[in-house]
Amino acid sequence: MRLNEEIFTVKLAELEQQYARLLGHLRACTNGDKEAIRREIIKVQEEYREAKLLLTERVEFSRSPAVAKLAKAQLSYAQETEKLIKDQMAKDLHSEMNRAGEDETEASLLYAEYAIDFATQTMRHALLASLAALYKQIELDEKLDEESLNKQKTGREKEL
Repeated sequence: MRLNEEIFTVKLAELEQQYARLLGHLRACTNGDKEAIRREIIKVQEEYREAKLLLTERVEFSRSPAVAKLAKAQLSYAQETEKLIKDQMAKDLHSEMNRAGEDETEASLLYAEYAIDFATQTMRHALLASLAALYKQIELDEKLDEESLNKQKTGREKEL
C-alpha cells in the first residue's frame, strides 16, 4: 500500500481553514459586543452540530470498522464533555462565597481553558501520528525496493 501524501495536504488545508475560521469567530467578538458574541455562538453551534452529525453518520454507515471505531471515540468524547459541562462542572466548582452565576461562569472559563489545552495536545497527537505514518511508509518503500533489487539480482544470477 502506497501512502498518498495528498491526504496530508488535504487534511492540513482543512486544519488551516478551521483555524482561520476559529480566529475569525474570536476576532468578531473582541470588542465585547454581547449581541455579536451571541450571533457567533449560534453560528458555531450550528457548525458543531453539523460536524457531530457527520461523526454520527460515520459511526453508523462506515464500511470500515476502523473508521467507525475512531468516529465513535470522537463522538463519545464530545458527548461526555457536553454532559460534564451541563450537569456537573458548576456544581463541582461551587463555593458559598460565589455570587449568583459565578459558578457557571467559572465552569465555562475552566472548560474553555481545558478545551484549548486539549486542542493543542490533539494537534501534537496528529503530528505524531502523521510522522509515524510517513516513517512507516518510507520503511515499507525501502523494504519493497530491497526485495525488488534482490529479485532482479536472483534473476540475473539464474541467467548466468
